[in-house]
Amino acid sequence: MNISPGQWRLDVLIMMLYQMALFFSAQLVFVIFLEYMPKTYCNTDKHCFKLESKCLEDYDRNSPNLCYVNSTKKEFDECVEDKKYLYFKSAQFDYQQDCTGLTQ
Repeated sequence: MNISPGQWRLDVLIMMLYQMALFFSAQLVFVIFLEYMPKTYCNTDKHCFKLESKCLEDYDRNSPNLCYVNSTKKEFDECVEDKKYLYFKSAQFDYQQDCTGLTQ
């Protein structure tokens, strides 16, 4: 297969464009993992609460605990571990960058 000088092969050009599209679209997936926050969180006092925002400190201290305090100690500890479980740690969870006041 001879191609005269100065002519482009269309299949190579399409393949390169397709690979570039895959490369740049795959990078957008990682943005999801930056701002992940769990639905519930338990603080060091074993007070479990639903997160209303992305900040761990923004909760009503008078709100009821999601884990029943009147249950047995084993049930209470299992509930706390279940509510505290993280599927993975995100940058938002570790650094709380949206809660510093610098982004507002």
